[in-house]
Amino acid sequence: MSLFGIADATIRNGIFKPKTLESVWLFITEQKTSDRTQYQDQLTGDVLYMEGQTARRTDRMVIDHKALGLELLVFHRKRRLEYAKHGFRYEGSFQYESHRATDPGRPTKFVLRKQRASGATLDVPPDWVDNQPEVGGLTAVGEPVAPNWYGHARPEDLRRAATETPPPGATKTVVARNEYHRRRAVAAYVKASAGGRCEACGLAAPFADSAGAPFLETHHTTRVADGGPDDPQHVAGICPNCHRRAHYSADSLDFNAHIKVVVQHLEPPE
Repeated sequence: MSLFGIADATIRNGIFKPKTLESVWLFITEQKTSDRTQYQDQLTGDVLYMEGQTARRTDRMVIDHKALGLELLVFHRKRRLEYAKHGFRYEGSFQYESHRATDPGRPTKFVLRKQRASGATLDVPPDWVDNQPEVGGLTAVGEPVAPNWYGHARPEDLRRAATETPPPGATKTVVARNEYHRRRAVAAYVKASAGGRCEACGLAAPFADSAGAPFLETHHTTRVADGGPDDPQHVAGICPNCHRRAHYSADSLDFNAHIKVVVQHLEPPE
């Protein structure tokens, strides 16, 4: 491995860009020893759920690897002693699908999929629009929120707003308008965290909305009408094609189950 300048520190880092190659090498050890940072990584079939570096310096290489002309090559082992001489198994070329970045200081969570031949996609329904009225809500303590706050707030502030509830004894007005505020915050957080890519298929948003932002829709993995929670741990930012597929396709149940697994990795319970 010295030919490529790979040392123990590189493997500990997990993400390595050889100077002479147009590729990024990802070293994945699922069961880490106690002296290593306990990143949550798991390879399940053709899907890799992994956490990036805490400092996030290499995130862009993973997210934009196609635009940068870089191939993502995955080397995997369940544990350090699985193979001779602490080796790894080469799993092949993967492509970025989705990610979420929450609080600063915490690693970005990625979903990557092994490269396969691309298939056909569903048509984008022209009448699928996201109609959300531009009115303000109230925070959990009753403070008014400007209507344009949702489009400019930091992801960590959106997530905090999405999960904070009024204290006992709050008035009915505060409770009702805070519920609206939390719904808006959940949608804005999920879309911002998706980084302009569908969290179900990994493709870029099909177009920009009137404000110039990537157009994605929020999908509840369990419908709110069926008692599903309006919470970031149960909501995905997906493209219109995948949204329709999750509700109306022949494989909607399996596809929605896939989205649930993705969201559980990107937004695990605290």
